[in-house]
Amino acid sequence: QGQAQLIVRQLTRKLGELSPETIAEIDRLSHVQLEQLSEAIFEFDRPEDLEQGLRQPPN
Repeated sequence: QGQAQLIVRQLTRKLGELSPETIAEIDRLSHVQLEQLSEAIFEFDRPEDLEQGLRQPPN
């Protein structure tokens, strides 16, 4: 839970306000998926990039 909250704060700072649906989707991610998302943050320039990243299957 804490890791998801930190990632949401980082994404909000970088991309602006996130939708409640996006936040809920991040909250449902596994620990491994959250780690992958935390590394992918640097590649996101737009909210659409995040949405696309959340829809990709985990590696």
